[in-house]
Amino acid sequence: CRRSCPGDVNPGKNGDMNDTRLSNVVINRSAARALGFASPSRSVGRIVGGDNPKQIIGVVEDMRFRSPREVLPPTMYLFQLDPLTNGTAVVRFTGDPKAFAAAAERAWRGVAPQVPFNGRTVLQSLGGFYKSDDQAASLFLIGSALAVAIGCVGLWGLASFTTARRIREIGIRKVLGASSLDVVKLLVGQFLKPVLIANVFAWPLAFIAMRGWLAGFDDRIALSPLFFLTASAMATAIAIATVSGQAIRASRATPAWALRHE
Repeated sequence: CRRSCPGDVNPGKNGDMNDTRLSNVVINRSAARALGFASPSRSVGRIVGGDNPKQIIGVVEDMRFRSPREVLPPTMYLFQLDPLTNGTAVVRFTGDPKAFAAAAERAWRGVAPQVPFNGRTVLQSLGGFYKSDDQAASLFLIGSALAVAIGCVGLWGLASFTTARRIREIGIRKVLGASSLDVVKLLVGQFLKPVLIANVFAWPLAFIAMRGWLAGFDDRIALSPLFFLTASAMATAIAIATVSGQAIRASRATPAWALRHE
């Protein structure tokens, strides 16, 4: 893969094949590996190209210009005197992107008012490649939020029903010396066990699903156990927060009232 880098247009030297800049190239790290160099630094100064020899004068990091699902190709950057017919002007700036875009558009209209201005940042240009993943992430987030909400409502209802059934047991335990904290631990622990068991079964399924999704990306992160531990900790915290209200209310009941409760 080659990318042309146009220089300043100079009619006096346009097409001058004696210009040494035309025989120099810059490659990326992938190209250095593809050409068989042990390290990028060893490629600098070497001649490549066969019938059209070029001297490597530098090596740059791999830069992604297309979808993250595509493999980064070995790339050679060439200097070109002739202006490109279909090129893109790249400008570095600091400050507010919107303010700079407005200033750039005014300058563009002063030079070529008949040509529509199409200015965008690099993030906006690359954002299109991530659009489908962003949409999928939004749908997944909404579905997850609904699932958590439904689960919390169900867990709260089950906790309320179970606590009501065990209220006489709680009264007997308090008569025998159990503290309010002991009652809370008893009731909360009863609901934490199925939550933790569900997490253990969910880990392998989540790992397989995430690994399959990440396999579609050329440059991807490694799945760390920390991700699954964090999810389990959040699920446990949500379960505790949902059940604690019922457990604390039951623990505050007086033994006399609890024993008379039907």
